[in-house]
Order: sequence, then structure tokens, then C-alpha cells
Amino acid sequence: MSDIAIVVILVWFWCFDLPADAPQRRLIAYLQKPFLYLGLWHGWAMFAPEPLHVNRRLKAIIQYADGSIDEWRPIEPLQTNWFIDLLWFRHFKFQFSILTGSHKVLWSPLCQWLVRQAKLDGLQVVSIQLIREYQTVNAPTAAQPLKEWQSSVMHEEKFV
Repeated sequence: MSDIAIVVILVWFWCFDLPADAPQRRLIAYLQKPFLYLGLWHGWAMFAPEPLHVNRRLKAIIQYADGSIDEWRPIEPLQTNWFIDLLWFRHFKFQFSILTGSHKVLWSPLCQWLVRQAKLDGLQVVSIQLIREYQTVNAPTAAQPLKEWQSSVMHEEKFV
């Protein structure tokens, strides 16, 4: 029985990071769903000899029909209670997916959700800009460990 368990684990490890359309990946399609749901995966950049050193934040600039402008930011870690931050980990993975641009298909639904939230408050949205803010992190021994925050518009939608 333990031999079967070892073979299953080895097949799992071998197939998990193959491209989604690979026939071998279909072997574990049902087994991987709980792991993906819980956020128990990482991109290959994490294992690079020189991993990326960038802080990223998401914000949305919302313009309303009355001419007012509002800024929306998703929740951020509290950094005071590790357990509550752990409960929100899936939300942070969602933010990461949006910020890296690997899931551009999520940009429009996020804008639609923001429009629905504004309608609950009786506001009519004219446009939304999704903005990526990023900051390069230098080596800890550098004179200036953090560079200045920069921003770029990732996506813009108009609602008329």
C-alpha cells in the first residue's frame, strides 16, 4: 500500500507544474483543485537564483457621473494578527493574479464589481482605472533599501 502512495505522490509532483493542456496534467485535474483553491501553489519565479524583488499594490480610480473621483484599494494584511491575515490569503493571491497581469480576464469583472458596489451607494460610475503601484526592493545592505513607488495604468473601462 505504501508503494502505491509513493507512486501517486511522485506522479502528483511530476504533473503539477506542467502546462494546463498537457495530457499528463489531466491525470491530476481533480486532485489539484483543493490545492489551487487554498492557494497552495507558487510560480517558478520564487525559486529563481535572483528572485523578483518588487512590492506591488492595486488601486482603482473611480470617476462618478457627478464629477467626483474616488480611490478604492483592496484590503491589505493587518500585520497585527497572523491568523486573520491567513484567512484572507486567498484574497491576496487574487490581488497578485490581477497585479502580475497573468489573469487579465479578471480585470473587467473587478471593474463590474466596483460598479455594483457604487450602485449600492446610489452612485453612477463613468469610468474606472485599475492602477498597479510598484516599488523595487534593493539589497538589504543598500544605502536606500526601497526605491520610490511608481504607478502604471493596467486597465481602463468606461461606463455610459
